[in-house]
Amino acid sequence: MLFSTCAFSQVGINTLTPTSTLDINGTLRVRDIPDGDINDSLVVKDSNGNIKKIGTIAEFYNYHVPNAVNTYTLGYEPVPVADRDLTATTPNGGAITELGCKQFSDNDHYYCAYRYTQSLSWPQAFLLAAEIGGYMTTLTSDAERVWVNQNIVNASTGYNLDRSIWIGYRKIQTPGNPVIFQWITGEDFIGNWDANANFPFVEHWFSPGEPNNASNTEGATEVLPLASDVNRRWNDRAYTPASTTSHVQLIVEFDE
Repeated sequence: MLFSTCAFSQVGINTLTPTSTLDINGTLRVRDIPDGDINDSLVVKDSNGNIKKIGTIAEFYNYHVPNAVNTYTLGYEPVPVADRDLTATTPNGGAITELGCKQFSDNDHYYCAYRYTQSLSWPQAFLLAAEIGGYMTTLTSDAERVWVNQNIVNASTGYNLDRSIWIGYRKIQTPGNPVIFQWITGEDFIGNWDANANFPFVEHWFSPGEPNNASNTEGATEVLPLASDVNRRWNDRAYTPASTTSHVQLIVEFDE
C-alpha cells in the first residue's frame, strides 16, 4: 500500500524560529545564476529582511535612467534598427523611401532618413515613425543635433533633407497642469550651467523669438527648410503641414 503526504513547514538556517518558508539568519551566496533579460523582475530586501520583487528592469530603466526613452510617455516599445519595417507606408497609404541609416557613437543610437511624396501632419509623422519601429528624432543636446545635421540632414555629408522636418517635441496636456512642450520620449534637454550668460540655458536650437505660439495654435516643432534657414533652426507651428510638399522628409531614431 502506498501513501502520499504533503507537509507545509518552515525551514530555518541558523535560527530555531523561522518566520518564512525559508528563513536564513546569515549571508547568502549563489554560485551560478543564469542570464535574464530586461523584462525580469528586480529583487530587493525590505527593512525586515524579507525578499520582494518591485517591478521589471525595463520599468526601472524608464523611470530612473537619465535621458532614456520612457516607453510609457512614448506610448509604445520601439524595436532595434535591424527589426525596422522596410515595407511601412504613410498613414494615407503612400510609399516611403529609406535614404539610409547612420549610428552616432556618443549614444549608439541609429538615425534613419526617409522621404515620401505627400506631406504629412505631425501626428501622421509620429504614426509613421512608430510603424517603421523607431520614433521621431529627439535632439536633446547640441552634440546630437550637430551630428544629425552634418550626417543626416546635410546635402554633401548626409541625405539632403532640404525640406521641413517634424521632430519629436510637441505640446502635451496632463490633468491639472498647463499645456507644455515635451520630448515624446520623456527625455530632458542637456543643460548648460556654466554658460557666460545671465541665466543657464538648455541646448535647444529654436530660432530667436521661437517658440512663439503664433495665433495661439502652434504646438508642434519642425526643423526649418533650407530655403528659409541655412542653419536649420527650429520653429513651432500648427501640427498641419504648410503645403502638400512641405513636410515630405522624416528622421526616425532607434536606440539600438
